[in-house]
Amino acid sequence: MKLIPLNRRTTEVEARVDSLQRQQLVNQLDQAWYKDRERYFIRTKARRTYLPWKIEAVISAGVTLAIASLVAWLSVSAPGPLGAPQGIGLSFAALVGLVGMSSSFQLYRKRTSHDLAEQRYLRRRAELTGEG
Repeated sequence: MKLIPLNRRTTEVEARVDSLQRQQLVNQLDQAWYKDRERYFIRTKARRTYLPWKIEAVISAGVTLAIASLVAWLSVSAPGPLGAPQGIGLSFAALVGLVGMSSSFQLYRKRTSHDLAEQRYLRRRAELTGEG
């Protein structure tokens, strides 16, 4: 007769231990994510940090292309002393385009990498908590 309550009690203890282990794993996962996500943030000159937006990268690329195109057009339309387009202006336009597009691409890639990492984190957390 006393075996049934003991069995039930053992099952309850096992369930509590399992729950505590899962909670510890969730806490470790959360701490690792909060630490890891810092690498996706941008630090401004004013020492603020923020997570870049994809639209920010797209707008930055558009503005960069517009400025580079304007500089190139001005270089072509304003001939140099020998009647040829000014090579320095075209070189500057290319430099502006390369630097701006590279910066925009890095912002976009950083946000995309963050989003993928966050999805992995949330999927793993849902598995551990049984919410998935």
